Amino acid sequence: MTNLSPHPKQVYLDHSATSPLDPEVWNAMEPYFSDSFGNASTLYSLGRKARTAMVKAREQVASLIGAQPNEIYFTSGGTESDNIAIKGISRHLKSKGNHIITSSIEHPAVLETCKHLEKEGFRVTFLPVNEEGIVSLRDLKDVITPETILITVMHANNEIGTIQPIKEIGALAREKGIYFHTDAVQSVGKIPVNVGDMNVDLLSISAHKLYGPKGVGVLYIRRGVQIDPLLHGGGHERGMRPGTENIPGIVGLGKACQIAEENLDHNQEYITQLRDHLIKGVLEAVDDVQLNGHPIKRLPGNAHFSFKKIRGEPLTFLMDAKGVDVSTGSACSTKKVEPSHVLRAMGLDEEAANGSLRVTLGKENTPEDVDLAIKNIKLAVEKLRIPASVQGMTEIVPIERYNASFAPEKSFKTFNPPSTPGLTPGDDEIVVDEQVNLIINEKFRRSFSISPDALEEFTTGYLLGEGLVKSINGIKKIKINSLDINVEIDLTDFDIKDLVVGSDCFGGWRRKIETINRVESEFTLSPDDIFQAIDELRDEARVWQNTGGTHVAGLVYQDKFITREDVSRHVAADKVIGAAALVKVDFSQSFMVYSGRMPADMMIKLARVGIPIIASNAAPTSSGYSVAFKAGITMIGFLRGSRFNIYTNPQRVSLE
Repeated sequence: MTNLSPHPKQVYLDHSATSPLDPEVWNAMEPYFSDSFGNASTLYSLGRKARTAMVKAREQVASLIGAQPNEIYFTSGGTESDNIAIKGISRHLKSKGNHIITSSIEHPAVLETCKHLEKEGFRVTFLPVNEEGIVSLRDLKDVITPETILITVMHANNEIGTIQPIKEIGALAREKGIYFHTDAVQSVGKIPVNVGDMNVDLLSISAHKLYGPKGVGVLYIRRGVQIDPLLHGGGHERGMRPGTENIPGIVGLGKACQIAEENLDHNQEYITQLRDHLIKGVLEAVDDVQLNGHPIKRLPGNAHFSFKKIRGEPLTFLMDAKGVDVSTGSACSTKKVEPSHVLRAMGLDEEAANGSLRVTLGKENTPEDVDLAIKNIKLAVEKLRIPASVQGMTEIVPIERYNASFAPEKSFKTFNPPSTPGLTPGDDEIVVDEQVNLIINEKFRRSFSISPDALEEFTTGYLLGEGLVKSINGIKKIKINSLDINVEIDLTDFDIKDLVVGSDCFGGWRRKIETINRVESEFTLSPDDIFQAIDELRDEARVWQNTGGTHVAGLVYQDKFITREDVSRHVAADKVIGAAALVKVDFSQSFMVYSGRMPADMMIKLARVGIPIIASNAAPTSSGYSVAFKAGITMIGFLRGSRFNIYTNPQRVSLE
């Protein structure tokens, strides 16, 4: 396994994802969780105290960004602020025009909102950026039309830290009579922000990016700007954002803004020095690395790198093992398996985009933290560039090998037997298979050559694994008539292409991988758990043992051990998934064991239902490895005696 032993202190270097709560902020908030719990809309003293605290917080926020207190509207965070601003302006001005301009590197809170408005009939222009991630004013001028009603461009990018020419964009927008919104979630509290100087009409803030609490934010709306609210209810926030105010969060946001304003110059200078030391150290210590974003026009704490010949995810795992928290990109989109849209928009190729690392510093970090990060980035990159010794692998990542010093023994953990009888061969030891027909809503038909047992479990697992239903609640009816299975499901989001087998042979997995999210689970295993599960699989799978004519899959969840066999490797997995779903297993806390090679389509099934780990006595297929890597599945294989290999996402295997 890795030579990077855990570091006693966890060093946090992901401040663009979130920041730790400042102790002074907590001290300001705490009374409003207990004694001062009043509703700010009430008239008695407890309510008046809450209202007074909210007025003070509004003044603190306004002071930080050079606004008037009556231009500050409290929200639940940056995403809501972006939605109110963009949808509110666009819908209010739809009679005057339907054209919106934004950039191609915005946060998903802006991009997805604009894409939604396209469905409402608005036309959106997504401006390109240069290789440093900066929008061209000339490009902006060229796309403005008489129908343009809104320009929305972020102040500083959440991934690469590049700062846009907001003042100039705002001046152009004002000259043309177009409203201008900026997402300043990453910049407020880190660099000077003045809404007057920047010529902005609307600006979004999130508290947890500047040492405040999560779940609270601000939308600045310049006085005189009219927008439609998203929600309707009471008159809170002057009718712009109805709902009882989150007084503790609002107080915390106000205090965080006050602290940021008082320390802005010092923190900016100090964190910039740390950042420059980090960038210089990494560029000097590591070969084949590049800095992404503008070298100077970037946030004080942001350093974003691309490393050749590695991928970012295992790099973050190795850094985490050493006690350093870093990320590959936006915390709001790291579950996605595709490369960063920001890096691709800047012209980076897939290798550079996939090999990225974001390190973002904060005021509590020290030069020693930076030195530790440089040292371990160098060690981790060198380790990851050791090529895998598995023939046919399409990715370059080290295989972690475990070899026990003694033969493992079974633990005393008790496994439940299968809930239904397993497959049994005839007297002549021949495994029977039949053509089974699956008819969906009396419209779509698929035929399978499978072992004709546990058909309800097979159907349930197949529908879940293929993504045709999100849960067993989406299955309205399963009726089995001999070898015909009639199923009724909701076809609202149904795509006939989803019935195509995504086998390794035909490459169907390449399309399917685009439709899944990463598996997020903190479930972990010990080597003994793995060895015992494989032993139990052999014990249960009598047909596989006696004839070799079947495939067998098992799923371990708490004290349950569910195994199923079938002549089809995919169907064995479908039956296990279906059997587990029918007894309401929490897939995120389970793992699968399997008798053969681990193909891509099986990894996609696991990703869709959220199984985080698979172990097998065989090695994975090349495409199976690729899918598991991208989908965040831990793949364990080539288990022999007292050893095994970990091919992907090794953080879930505890080797102490």
